[in-house]
Amino acid sequence: MARASSRGIAPSDPEFGRDEQRRRRLGAALGSIGSALEWYDFTLYVYLAPVLAELFFPSSDPLNALLATYGVFAAGFLMRPLGAVFFGNLGDARGRKAALSYSVVMMSIAMALIGLLPTHATIGAAAPIALVLLRLVQGFSLGGETSGTYVLMFETARPDRRGLGAALAASMASLGVMLTALLVTIMHAVLNTQQTDDYGWRILFFVGAGIGLVALIMRRRMAETPSFAAAREAGEVSALPIKRALRDHRRGIAQVFALTAYTAVVWWLAFTYVPSYLQEPIGTTPEVATLGATLAAILCALAIPFAGLLSDHVGRRPVMAAGAVLMLLFAYPVFTLLDDATAAATIAGQLILMVFVLVYTGPWAPTISELFPTATRYTGMVGYQLSMAIFGGTAPLVATLLIKITGDNLAPAFYLIGTSLLILVVLARLPETYRADAAQRGA
Repeated sequence: MARASSRGIAPSDPEFGRDEQRRRRLGAALGSIGSALEWYDFTLYVYLAPVLAELFFPSSDPLNALLATYGVFAAGFLMRPLGAVFFGNLGDARGRKAALSYSVVMMSIAMALIGLLPTHATIGAAAPIALVLLRLVQGFSLGGETSGTYVLMFETARPDRRGLGAALAASMASLGVMLTALLVTIMHAVLNTQQTDDYGWRILFFVGAGIGLVALIMRRRMAETPSFAAAREAGEVSALPIKRALRDHRRGIAQVFALTAYTAVVWWLAFTYVPSYLQEPIGTTPEVATLGATLAAILCALAIPFAGLLSDHVGRRPVMAAGAVLMLLFAYPVFTLLDDATAAATIAGQLILMVFVLVYTGPWAPTISELFPTATRYTGMVGYQLSMAIFGGTAPLVATLLIKITGDNLAPAFYLIGTSLLILVVLARLPETYRADAAQRGA
């Protein structure tokens, strides 16, 4: 059998039999399901932000307590670039499976320890300090997790369906967020405020630790992607891929950074900030806010693959631009709808906002993988994680500060409008990649 090139090999190539195709796709599916479970772990913190704010950052001003809670959320993101370097090197040197297995173990341990943490009422200032440290561990873990999942799904997909394949990774992340929102909704519906503060939030963290172990078992059944296996066989794998990526692919890293900045803002505002925003300062009940978030996550999980698939036919740039234009035109009307505070209005607003997010994010997912060759694809995602750290981790904090400074509950809409204008400028200068020669794009 002729040696397969790492720059174009796909599960559908003749050298891979049908059994091999099924085995590799099963491995990718198991890996992506593990990603959904880990996203549950990471996003649980922000869905419980109003509860954790009272327990770990007590203050006479609820908005100040919430700001402190979001500050810890942002701190977790600061570790993502370091995690991307560590796990990227591991993933490009030893394989996708090893990196993704270690990342989920780290996340599970941190989740269990958060569930055991004493609160401020018990140990004082030591409680928020311990929480910050554990969030840093989670951020480090997620820095390797999200990069690896996008790479895994991209490299396992057919060459003409890479938009769909990578978008499925984002779909799995949405399912993880949906699970978070669903369980938090159930908690608020079943437990009263005192029970939630005493033990309800802890149960959800322990659940996360448990499902993280399930994810690890799943990932033990994963196979390496055809692209990485061929690159290793061809001797293209290096011991220090981060050095190679920074030397040869600085432009690609910069492009990924810019594209991800917008994803970070719209994704984290829609998925994590809006449910808390609806409770404080809008005053919506937790049950309604998290129900809307659950429905929005379901919508994203179901629809985002179609946005990726559409980009396989018409290109990445037109679909991403459509999502940004929709956000530019309708962000303010959507936040006006959310400010109405009725159940129907808040749920409708969350669903509409999610449509704009998924239209952009679907084609963004394959684009960031198409900018690197196999041997540095995982490591090259450091641009993605650095951008997420700067713009994603601070998105809820910036939105809350805008409200505090202006006194206007609609102020976050202007953040979305401004970033939409900027990303349209970036897209105008971005080369189209969906039909580029595989050898040129390193697929």
